[in-house]
Amino acid sequence: METEKTRYLYEGLPATTAVSIGAAAILGLIHLPVLPALPLLGWFCLVLLVALLRGRLWLAFRRTDTPEHPVWLWRFRASTLAAGIGWGIGCTLLTQSGDLSFQAFLAFAIAGITAGAIIALATDRLSTLFLVAPMLVPLAIALLLQDGALSVMAGLIVCLFLLFVFVSASRIQASFNENIRLRVQAEAQHTTIQDNELRWRFALEGSNQGLWDWNIVTGQTYHSPRWALMLGYAPEEISPSLDAWEARLHPDDRDRVLKDLQRHLDGLAPIYESEYRLRCKDGRYLWILDQGQVISRDSQGRPTRVIGVNKDIHRRKEAERQLREERRLFATGPVMLIIWESVETGRILYASDNALDLLGYAPDELRTPGFCFDDLIHPEDRARILKEHREHMEADTTQFEQSYRLRHKSGHYRWFYDFTRPERNDTGPTGRLRGYLFDQTRIKEVEAALAKSERYNRALLEAMPDLMFRMSHDGRYLDWHAGQKSLLYKSPESFLHKNVSDVLPLEIAVRLLDAIRRVLAEDRMHFVEYTLDVSGDRRTFEARLVKLNDWEVMSVIRDVTEQKQANERIAQMAFYDALTQLPNRRMLLDRLDKAVVSGKRSGQYGALLFMDLDRFKALNDTYGHSTGDLLLQQVGQRLKTCVREMDTVARLGGDEFIVMVENLGSQEEEALKMARDIGDKIFNAMGRPYILNTLEHVATPSIGISLFSGHAVSAEEVLQQADMAMYEIKRQGRNGIRVFEPSMQSSLETRSIMVHELHQAMINRHLTLYYQPQYDHHGRIRAAEALLRWRHPRQGLISAAQVISVAEESGLMLSIGQWIMEQGFQDMKRWCEHRDWSNVVLAINLSPRQFRQPGLEAMMTEAIEKTGVDPHRIRLEVNEESLDGDMGEAIARMQRLRACGLRFSLDDFGIGKLSVGDLRRLPLDQIKVHESFLHRALDHEDDASLMRAALSLGEGLGLEVLAEGVETPEQKAFLEDLGYRAFQGYLFGRPMSWGELVGLPIASRPS
Repeated sequence: METEKTRYLYEGLPATTAVSIGAAAILGLIHLPVLPALPLLGWFCLVLLVALLRGRLWLAFRRTDTPEHPVWLWRFRASTLAAGIGWGIGCTLLTQSGDLSFQAFLAFAIAGITAGAIIALATDRLSTLFLVAPMLVPLAIALLLQDGALSVMAGLIVCLFLLFVFVSASRIQASFNENIRLRVQAEAQHTTIQDNELRWRFALEGSNQGLWDWNIVTGQTYHSPRWALMLGYAPEEISPSLDAWEARLHPDDRDRVLKDLQRHLDGLAPIYESEYRLRCKDGRYLWILDQGQVISRDSQGRPTRVIGVNKDIHRRKEAERQLREERRLFATGPVMLIIWESVETGRILYASDNALDLLGYAPDELRTPGFCFDDLIHPEDRARILKEHREHMEADTTQFEQSYRLRHKSGHYRWFYDFTRPERNDTGPTGRLRGYLFDQTRIKEVEAALAKSERYNRALLEAMPDLMFRMSHDGRYLDWHAGQKSLLYKSPESFLHKNVSDVLPLEIAVRLLDAIRRVLAEDRMHFVEYTLDVSGDRRTFEARLVKLNDWEVMSVIRDVTEQKQANERIAQMAFYDALTQLPNRRMLLDRLDKAVVSGKRSGQYGALLFMDLDRFKALNDTYGHSTGDLLLQQVGQRLKTCVREMDTVARLGGDEFIVMVENLGSQEEEALKMARDIGDKIFNAMGRPYILNTLEHVATPSIGISLFSGHAVSAEEVLQQADMAMYEIKRQGRNGIRVFEPSMQSSLETRSIMVHELHQAMINRHLTLYYQPQYDHHGRIRAAEALLRWRHPRQGLISAAQVISVAEESGLMLSIGQWIMEQGFQDMKRWCEHRDWSNVVLAINLSPRQFRQPGLEAMMTEAIEKTGVDPHRIRLEVNEESLDGDMGEAIARMQRLRACGLRFSLDDFGIGKLSVGDLRRLPLDQIKVHESFLHRALDHEDDASLMRAALSLGEGLGLEVLAEGVETPEQKAFLEDLGYRAFQGYLFGRPMSWGELVGLPIASRPS
C-alpha cells in the first residue's frame, strides 16, 4: 500500500512543481507596485531552487529499481516541507504591503493554492501538512498582528482553514487506503481465475483441440501449441496473432468467417461457430471447425474478451467432397448410372438424375412399369448388345464394356460407352445389371469429323501437283507421294529406301543432305533449289524441308519452272516501262547512282535532261489515250536516236522522259555546252510533226538540264534539280530549255511556303474580294470585276496574279474558285439592294482548271439558287488557255452555262492564237482587249491598228468590246476616237473593297 501511495505522489510531482513556479511568478508581479523588487526577486529565486530540487528527486525516482523502499516517501515529504517553508517566507513577505486590498487578494490566492495542494497530496496526510502549515501559519500570524479589525478577521479565517485542511487530509487518506486494499484483493482473485484457465486449457489440449484466447481491448491473442501443430508448425515457428490467423484463411472463406465472428461479437449469435480452411506450412489448406464465445464485456456491452477452440475436420470435409462429387457425377455429369432387373425383362430399377439431361427422360419415367431398356437401344445395335449381355452373364464376367446408341426422348440417338457390372450378393449373382454409361456422342462426332477431314486431306493431297518424300536423317527415301508422277526424276522402285546421293547428281545430293542436317538441328524450314532434266526438258525444282521428328524430315518438292520464268518477266516489268520499253524510274535511279559514283571517281561531268511534253493532257482528252500512247512511243524512239548507245533514255511516267549522258569532260563549261547541244538536238527532234494514225500532231517539249559530277549531290538531288529547271521553263511559258541554277531551289522553297500559307489563309479566312468598276462611254458603272486579294499577316495585301499562279500549281484553285463565286454572288446580292446598283453586272474570272472541272454547271447552279441572284447579270471571264484542247467540248460547256442565264467574256484578247472561225463559234457576249496593245498604241501605229481591228472584229460579231488598262486621259481620248464604248483601268478606279465600291456614284465620268 505504501508503494502505491509513493508512486501516486511522484506521478503528480511535475504538475505541482510547475503550478508552484507559475503562482509565485504571478504573485510577485502583482506586488511589485507595493513592495521592494529585491526581496520579491529573492523569494522567487528560492521557489525556483526548491522546484529544481524536487525535479531532480522526481527524475531519480523514475530511474530507481526500488520504488517500494520507504526512503522515497520520506524524501518526498522532505521536499514538500521545503516547498512549504519557501511559500511561508513568501506569505510573510507579501503581507507587508500594508494595503488591505492586496492582503485580501493574497489570502484568497493562498487559499486556492492550499486547496490544490490538498487534492494533489491527499494520499499522504503528512505531506499535506508539511506544505500547507508553513504557508498558512506565517500568513495567519502576520494578519493577527496588524491593527485593522479586518486583518484580524482574515487571520482567524486562515486559522480555521488550517484546521479544515488537517481534518480533510485525514479523511482523504483513509479513503485512498481503502481503494488500494480493494484493488489488491481484486488482483488476487484475478490470479485465481488465471489458474483455473490454465487447468481448462490443459484439459482442451488433452482432447486434441486447439485453444485460442483473444483480448479485444489489448489486441493480444493466444493460440495453444495444438493449433500450431495442426498446421504443421512447431509452436515457436508461428506468431500467435490475429493478423497471422487472418492471413492464413483461404481467400474464399475469409469474408464469410469474419462475418460470422462479427455477428457473435455484435450479439446477433449466441456462439461463434464456423468451418473454414487454413493454410498449412507446406502450402496446402486444412479444414478447421472453429467455436468460440465472448466471456466478458465492458460497461457499455462491448465485448472485451473471446475464448474458443478449433478442431481438425479435414478428413470429414474430404469425405463430404468425395460424396458430393459422386452425386454430381450422376446428377449433371456425362456418366449416367442405370440398374435394370435382368437381361430378359430389361426393366429399369434405378436411373440417376442426369438421365434427364442425357436421354431427356426423368428417372421416374424410366422406372415406369412396362418401360423396357431394350426399347432405347438403336435397332442396329440391339441384337448385338443383348447377345453380349447374355454371354457375359453366363460366363459370370465381373465387368464388360460396350459402345452403342440409345434413343433420346426427342427421337434422336446418342452414343454411350457402357461399363456393365452384374450385381452379386453373398449367395452369388442376383441377375441385376449395373451400367455406368458415359456419353460419347461428342467423341463420335469428332471421330466422324476427323474421318471426313482425313478424306478431305487425302483428296487435297492427291490434287496437289507437288512431290512429297519422307526422308531419314542420313538422306534415305522412306516414303513418297506424287500428285503428278510425270515430275518424278526416276521411278519409285529406283529410289525408295536409297540415298539421295544414289539417285540425284552429286552436287544436288550434297546440298540436300546439308539442308536435312540443318533442319534437324535448327528445327526450322529450309529451301533448296536445283535444276534437273525430266523427260528431255530442263526443269527447276524447289525443295522445302521441314522436321517431322528427331530422325525424319518431310521434303515437299514443287516444279517452279514457270514461276521462275514469270519472275524474270516481273523483273523486266519492274525495271522497264511497259509502253515504251524504256528503263523506268527504278532503273534510272540505279544507273544514276552508279553514274554519280563513277563521276566522283573519274572527275567527269554528266548531265540529266528532264523533258515534259507540253499540253499532252489536251491531246489525251481530245483524241483518247490510245493516241496519247502512240505519241509517247514515238517520242521514246526519237529520244534514242538523239543520244549515244551508252546513254540512258528513261520514262518516269505520264509524259515525262529523262535522258542521262555521261563522260562530258572534266570542265564544267565544256560539259554544260555539250549538254545544251544535246538538249537542242532533242528539242529540234521533238518539234517535228508526229503521225498518229491519221492525225498529224506537233508536240513541243519543255526541257530542264542538271549537271552532276558526284560532288556532294545524290541521284535524287540531281533528278530534283533537273525537275526544277523543267518546271521553271514551264512556268515561263513552256516550249524551251532551261539549265538548273541554285536560285531555282530557293524560289521553289518560297513557293512551297506560299502554298502552305495560302492553305492556312483559306482556313483562317484571310482571303477577300476586291472589285474594279467597268464604265461605259457615258461614264456609268456597267459592271464590276471581282479580283482576289490575300491579306497576308506579314506581306500585307497580295494581288490575284501571285495568288492564282500558286493556287493553280498546288491544286487549291478549285476550292478558291468556288469560294470566289459564292462570296461574289453574296456581294452582288447586297449591292442589288441599292436601287442605282440593281443593273450592275458581276464579272468573275474562271481559271483554266476551273473551266474544265467536272460538275462546273451544277456548282454554278447551286450557288445561284442558294444566293438568289439574277444569273443574267453574271459574266464569266475565260482566256484562250481555258479553250485549249477540245474546242467543241469547250463550246458545249459554255452553251450549257448560257442556258442557265450566265454570260461570257473572252479575257486578254489579242495575245493568243484563237482564229476568227473559233471566235465566231464561241457563245461570247464580250471581248476584253489586252492592255499591252493600248499601252503601245499611242506610240506605235501597228498596235493602234490592232486596237481598231479588234473593235471592228468584235462589233462585226455583235460583241461588246472593252479596253483594259486605261490609265491616262490621253489613252481614254484615243479609245473614244476609235469608237470604244467600254473601259476599265486605273483612270476609272483601282480595285477596291465592296464598301468602297458601293460608295461610288453610279454615274461619274472621269476626266
